[in-house]
Amino acid sequence: LILDDTSAKILNSFFTMSELLACELFSIEAITKKRQPYKKMHAIYFLSPNSVDLISGDFEEVDGKQKNLYKRAHVFFTEKISENNLNKMVKPELVQRILTLKESNINFLMADKNLFYFDPYEMYSANSSKCLMEYFYISQSNVMETMSTSGIK
Repeated sequence: LILDDTSAKILNSFFTMSELLACELFSIEAITKKRQPYKKMHAIYFLSPNSVDLISGDFEEVDGKQKNLYKRAHVFFTEKISENNLNKMVKPELVQRILTLKESNINFLMADKNLFYFDPYEMYSANSSKCLMEYFYISQSNVMETMSTSGIK
């Protein structure tokens, strides 16, 4: 299981490390760190859309040789991926390795089974010039996605 900082926070709000390892995961690794190749194994990526460029690095050509860290990839995004980020993934060496590509709409944190929240600092610090109205629009969108994902009508 390969995570970025955002998806790691999300998973940690839902599961303990022992619960994740009980799912028979081989390892849980950060996409930003150097990882050992497992060329015969499939990788599960759970990432925010901002990490698209890092996925490509796992399946790129280096010095005329194909550098595949994994046999195949199953990619799950924490939220809707922009068309621009999706186009970054359209590379022959990457497309032929991806078996699963899904948007999860799980860009919220669970405090307990009946309480979830969004990280306003992270949302605001991503672009310090955002105006307050834009921030509230993003929060409203997150609430709607969360309700949709949770089945709340």
